Amino acid sequence: MIGSYYNSTAGCDQTDIVKKIKGNTNDQTGSDGNVCQAVEYALGDSVDFETVSNALSFSSAQNEIDGSDPFVAKLVGSSMSHVVVVSGYQTGTTNYLYVLDPDPGVSGQYFSYTQMINGATTDLGTRPYGTTMRRN
Repeated sequence: MIGSYYNSTAGCDQTDIVKKIKGNTNDQTGSDGNVCQAVEYALGDSVDFETVSNALSFSSAQNEIDGSDPFVAKLVGSSMSHVVVVSGYQTGTTNYLYVLDPDPGVSGQYFSYTQMINGATTDLGTRPYGTTMRRN
């Protein structure tokens, strides 16, 4: 997903990426560093990514997106985490982030920033957004 944004000719999918980073495609957790490595591999090592150990504020998220830099949001649960790509936003009475989920059963959609921070989204579950991976 993020690989397509920066480098549409990357040509690798999630299976290829997991095999490269973890050595096999068994269901296993990945560290924040693994996520950065995966994004960099998907981009043909043309862009460096870094981990920010917290969620971006909404205004920082806007700045990243306005700078043409979608970012990875890690949703941290008690037993399992999940990563999604944030590539847009809407402002108003409620502020929203546009999220692309690598799960094939979930399409891109807007989620309330507050709900993401609090882990209160229906489609993304109850894991709050707690870590960011962004272009360095």
